[in-house]
Order: sequence, then structure tokens, then C-alpha cells
Amino acid sequence: MHRPSNRPLSALAAARLYLCTDARRERGDLAEFADAALAGGVDIIQLRDKGSAGEQRFGPLEAREELAACQVLADAARRHGALFAVNDRADIARAAGADVLHLGQGDLPLAIARDIVGPDMLLGSSTHSADEAAAAARSEADYFCVGPCWPTPTKPDRAAPGLPLVKVAAGLGADK
Repeated sequence: MHRPSNRPLSALAAARLYLCTDARRERGDLAEFADAALAGGVDIIQLRDKGSAGEQRFGPLEAREELAACQVLADAARRHGALFAVNDRADIARAAGADVLHLGQGDLPLAIARDIVGPDMLLGSSTHSADEAAAAARSEADYFCVGPCWPTPTKPDRAAPGLPLVKVAAGLGADK
């Protein structure tokens, strides 16, 4: 398994606060919001517009719009020494020069994503069950997350496994 260069890995290991934000199209304040969040201690900022108020009002982001929003977040992350993540889209992550590509269970397989983004981008994976967490711990993902722990309006049909899944993931002893 290939590991990205040391700087993103060490920043990932030190990270304590990971923020997912939409493009804030209905507010028009993405740059200001990102700067405030990063100044407030966010270590990793990720664009995730799926299910957002902006998507409901304006429709899904087109690739150019998503890339433009990513550039805003990438610039802010660089100014604050933070990592920048893209949700789902390996092509956008590569074009935006993201530090991290975060993939869900239904997204590209990690090996294909790695082919697209190259060897230096971190790959993350979402998990929603003990089996998925165990598989992610053994995978080439650089990190994985679990959840949602509680019901969420962005995934109304997904069961919320609660804190027991967090406990299972922590017990895996993974270095991710």
C-alpha cells in the first residue's frame, strides 16, 4: 500500500477538528465562513454540498461551480496551514489540488481513486457499520470515519448506529 508524503500524513495525525461545509450558495459567504472556521481551529475543511440548502434551492453544483468553491476553500486552508478535502469527486480533488479525497461506500473504489488523484493525496472512507469499519481499517484508506451517530437530515433513510459504532472502530486498533 502506498502512503502519501509526510506533510499531509502528519497533519492528518495531528488533526482534531474536521469540518464539512456546503458551498454556502444561499448565503454567498463561503470565503468569510472558511476563514472564520479555520481561524477558530478547524484542521481539515471539506466541501460537501450534497443535500445542502443551496442544492435544494439552486440544484446540484456543476463541475465548474464545485471547482470554484474548492479553490476558495483550498486557498483558505493554505493560508491557515490546514488540510483541504473534497467529497466524492476524484477529478475535482485532483483539479483543485486537494490534500484529501473523502469517499463514501457508493463512490469510486479506493484503488481507482488512487489512480486518478496520484500517490500524494490522502484517501478517506466513510463507514456506517462494524463490518465496513473493519474493512476500512484493512484497506488502503489513510483514514476512515464512522457515522452518523445520530439521525441527520442529509441521510434521512440511514439508520444512526450511535456511539457503539465509534467504540467498535476505536477497538480495531487501526493506525487510521
